[in-house]
Amino acid sequence: MRYTYDWTATGISGQMAATGDSLKRAIEYQRTGRNAEAAALYRRILRTDPDNALVLFNLGVVSQMSGNMDLAASNIERAIELVPAEPQFRLKMAEILKASGRGDEAISHLENALTKHPGMVALHAALGEAHSDAGRFDEALACFRQTCRLEPENPENHILVGGLFKSFEKPAEAVSEIQKAIELSPDNALAHHVLGQVLLAQGEFAGGWREFEWRLRGPLREWSENLNALAPRWDGSSLDGKTVLVAWEQGLGDTIQFIRYLPALAAEGARVIVLAQGAVAELVSTAPGIESVIVHGDPIPPVDCHVTLLSLPYLLSDRIDLDIPCNTPYVKADDDVVAHWRQRLESVFGLKVGIAWQGNPDNPADARRSVPLSQFFALARVPGVQLVSLQAFHGVEQLEGLPDDVKIMDFGDDLVCNQGLRYPAGLVAAVDLVISIDSVMVHLAGAMAKPVWVSLMANPCWRWQLGRNDSPWYPNMRLFRERNRGDWDHVFDEIAVALAAF
Repeated sequence: MRYTYDWTATGISGQMAATGDSLKRAIEYQRTGRNAEAAALYRRILRTDPDNALVLFNLGVVSQMSGNMDLAASNIERAIELVPAEPQFRLKMAEILKASGRGDEAISHLENALTKHPGMVALHAALGEAHSDAGRFDEALACFRQTCRLEPENPENHILVGGLFKSFEKPAEAVSEIQKAIELSPDNALAHHVLGQVLLAQGEFAGGWREFEWRLRGPLREWSENLNALAPRWDGSSLDGKTVLVAWEQGLGDTIQFIRYLPALAAEGARVIVLAQGAVAELVSTAPGIESVIVHGDPIPPVDCHVTLLSLPYLLSDRIDLDIPCNTPYVKADDDVVAHWRQRLESVFGLKVGIAWQGNPDNPADARRSVPLSQFFALARVPGVQLVSLQAFHGVEQLEGLPDDVKIMDFGDDLVCNQGLRYPAGLVAAVDLVISIDSVMVHLAGAMAKPVWVSLMANPCWRWQLGRNDSPWYPNMRLFRERNRGDWDHVFDEIAVALAAF
């Protein structure tokens, strides 16, 4: 978020000057992350100057950063009423509306701003993103093409076009457009990173993993630099007799998915120490090839080098026979926990199916990958099937008020127990089949060699590749793909038919 704007609309620059040092101090609080102090000072200014659009806007931004989207929207809406021609106000309003699931309103604000500022690239880009989120490919492409016409030498605009083609599973067009960005800016980390994702989605592993390494100079740059301060990054040289720190990156599912490569490090003669998120540390410790596991935040002992988990496929590519080792199971649940859940389920007859319908809402893709629990109701009505909730935290409120003919076993707090994935892993081991959205649960089931079916949104993550209904990562996995964005009915119709025949 930028804190200094080119306030082109009449009155904005004057309002900034009128508030003097108070506004400057509030902006400095905001810039340094002291949001509560910034908000308090903005509110104090508004008590004497209630129609200061700039202060209202900044208070809206602080509210957004604090997670209060309703307050953010109301403040910025008031700023727009005062200065309707200011494009930055409408840009921010559109961002907040999109995050709140109000995409059509966001589009309306952006189109309004473009009538007054048709040459503003940021507005065309934001409008294209809003159309893309709504599944409107042609409209999004027109917007992104316009950014290229306005600024043809800006690689970011070609990345927008390439990213759109990627999002709508048009890999050849995506590669062509992203290569234009790389020609303009050979060291553009984002372009290389996106190119890596496109190649991996097509199963082009050699080039894909190489390009994917650019994430360490882009979205993971800070994390990579922090690790570099601990020890040199492993460059693929001999590890015989050396201690290597293998550090987590990204989500819990990524950790589970990529620890499969650790035995290859141990086979090189390395002493492998894993830095893992607390929620998966115990589970990770059951994987082969590991000497010890450190929970993120705990002291790290001296090591000879480090490597991030998702770099292992690239660095080990000339050492392993397969692009993707599939020796499942490679993690296991605690025997006592499994026995606990089997006892809880011993009165259940028929097929016991664990289900999960919502991921972490902080994930930008969650609104598209998660589904309402009601999509699973048809599965609950399949004769001989008993659904068992694997859901913890987010989404559990949907278990209240189920229809009389929908029975879902819910173990509530017994499943959470503040012990990470310890109890969910045990429950996964105790059921017969897992059916879930694309979340950590599918990686957990897959790594444990449990049969698992995944409801995949259109254009899912690169790891699930394009068009296939199986997964090279987990031989026990079946993929059910969404054909059109937001149309989950046919996905769960297919799952219900498959479940009846299972």
